[in-house]
Amino acid sequence: ERIVPARTDNYLTNLDNGEYYDTIEVNSTKRFANGDQFIVGWSRTNRHLGDNPSLDPNQRHFNGADRPVTNNWTFKLLGTYTLPYGLSLSGSYTLQNGEAESRTVSFTPALLVNHPAALAQGTTAVVVEPSGAYYRPDIALTNIRLEKKFRGLGMGPGHTVSALVEVYNIQNANTIIGV
Repeated sequence: ERIVPARTDNYLTNLDNGEYYDTIEVNSTKRFANGDQFIVGWSRTNRHLGDNPSLDPNQRHFNGADRPVTNNWTFKLLGTYTLPYGLSLSGSYTLQNGEAESRTVSFTPALLVNHPAALAQGTTAVVVEPSGAYYRPDIALTNIRLEKKFRGLGMGPGHTVSALVEVYNIQNANTIIGV
């Protein structure tokens, strides 16, 4: 008789470390009889960081039981305006705050003055601030779109073909959004 060991596949999909989010969103829309519209919106999300399974005492201190809260917000402004000759002009402006960051310090063996030997684990990164101690720069995006819809063209009732030109990121923003 041959014994075959049982196979076990373990997958960690969502670490239940107590992290959760609270969001509030406020939007307002105004639609006009001629098809024009104006939309404005704002949202704010609080991210409650969960426990950190790291053995680094600083990381556990800054991101442990005290559970720092990081804040993200977004402001949106959108509009569509009907032009002559069946053209429509649309635009959007989005402003959001940058990502929450914290500082770490890397200790290489060369930095360990008067230490008898190099660290067995090599270079070590130590967290020295809680998450959200500073934020990356705000991100602003402006887009504009010109569209012409064609009805009919032998396609049957209710069908349209659109030709459009869209310019994305008019300000050519190159904000760093993460590392």
